[in-house]
Amino acid sequence: MGMKEHGPKLSTAALVLTALFCGGITVLLFHVFDACNLINFPPVAALAKSQTVEQCRASINAGIKGAPGGTSEAAEYVLHVMMIATRVEGAFFLTATFGALFTLTLPFGIGRVAVHAWTALTFFTIALVDIDNAGTFRPAFTPQKVAKEFIPFAAIEIVLGLMHGASAYLASQEDSNPGKKKK
Repeated sequence: MGMKEHGPKLSTAALVLTALFCGGITVLLFHVFDACNLINFPPVAALAKSQTVEQCRASINAGIKGAPGGTSEAAEYVLHVMMIATRVEGAFFLTATFGALFTLTLPFGIGRVAVHAWTALTFFTIALVDIDNAGTFRPAFTPQKVAKEFIPFAAIEIVLGLMHGASAYLASQEDSNPGKKKK
């Protein structure tokens, strides 16, 4: 049995694992609703001990008020945009869960190529961000207590990216006309 015959199984496994990974993050954090829900992220929870969402919001407001040299308005804007970006990330994980589940209803082949290619590139990009969060590219910007916590996530994201990349390639090799006999 050649690699091509494993395409549908690899595709299904990649989509199921994506739904589980992204769905798990969504359920764990619910940061699509409030960026301060990130206190539930295991590395943060371990450091924040029993910090509440309200305390997180108070910390952000204190950071805005404590901005240097009268730049609190700029700090407020930057932090607001960062909070939006965090919620957008939460929306991505939520939609990726449902997108992976929907894609499972599509037949293997050309219909799944774009989904797998996009998902592979997305996971590789997220892995680069997590590798950077681990202090690889900019160690001065990474708290050392948190740095090592991002490596397992990057490893999972790289594996998922490879699975989706291989699935995209194998799906693209499928005959787009299933009724046509191959020579």
